Amino acid sequence: MRHYDELTTLGRARRLRVLAERALEEYDLVPTGLRLLTNDTNGIFRVDTAGGERYVIRVGLAGHIGHSSDEVRAETEWLAALAAETDLLVPRPLPTRSGEPMAVAAAPGVPEPRNCVVFTWLDGRLLADRLTRGNVAALGRYVAELHRHGAAYVPTAGPGAPRYDRVFPFDEPVVLFEDRVAPPGLRAMFEEAAERVESLLGRVGTTPARLLHGDLHSWNVKVFRGRIAVFDFEDLMWGWPVQDLATTLYYFHGMPEYQALRGALADGYREGGGVWPDDEDIDTFMAGRSLVLANDVLLTPEWSEEIAPFFARSERRLEALLHGGSFAL
Repeated sequence: MRHYDELTTLGRARRLRVLAERALEEYDLVPTGLRLLTNDTNGIFRVDTAGGERYVIRVGLAGHIGHSSDEVRAETEWLAALAAETDLLVPRPLPTRSGEPMAVAAAPGVPEPRNCVVFTWLDGRLLADRLTRGNVAALGRYVAELHRHGAAYVPTAGPGAPRYDRVFPFDEPVVLFEDRVAPPGLRAMFEEAAERVESLLGRVGTTPARLLHGDLHSWNVKVFRGRIAVFDFEDLMWGWPVQDLATTLYYFHGMPEYQALRGALADGYREGGGVWPDDEDIDTFMAGRSLVLANDVLLTPEWSEEIAPFFARSERRLEALLHGGSFAL
């Protein structure tokens, strides 16, 4: 049997499918079909059941970028609270037959046991495919309510999620500033961005942190009959609203309609009762997002061919965010 790390993305998914089937045995479900949705990061499968319901099972990652059981518990607890206490559309986590928020399963050819979570299915199309000003404004209203709930929410099992009070919020090696990783000019820009983020964290950190989504981009948002639904809360963290908003805008940055989408998000956020942050602070955290992603690219062997084009885009993006000017994808 070939080692798991030597397999293609599809080859790994075939082994994860067996693991997902074993995890589903711990739930009060009668699966009739299991279809791969993506294995770009987590293994995500659609589950069809005998009763006609659809669910999603997420087979978590292992290694330095995998999420701990405490983080999964924090995620599922907050999602359950959001579903019970707000009108926001979120995927509801299903408990196992024994009442656990996840099933831990293993399978031949998969090196480690994996945390598996089953969620209710969300209908709709990805916001990335329905990127209109109206939909982005609706997202702004949604996020304002999400942040309001996150500010008041007190988890029962302790903090669980990490704090976004440092440039690189996850417990993974930081290799971005090592010698010969980036050309001198780009490395200087990385260092400038990190200094600005650290300075801003010192300022926003004087106010109470709240739970954030942590990865709030348009591929983690669905639009269904005019309503917004947000999923993939696994990167939730304690932080400040400007960080979520900067993540959303990072993925709009460089589009021809960027300013219009930014304005729509701001309008919706204010309509939802949120206080829109200072624009310069948003740009700083957008630059910080660029650093986090650049470091991830360097740490992920499968993305080795993406390093050069990603760094080229990063240099142009950081120049625009740190020193003004335009940026096009």
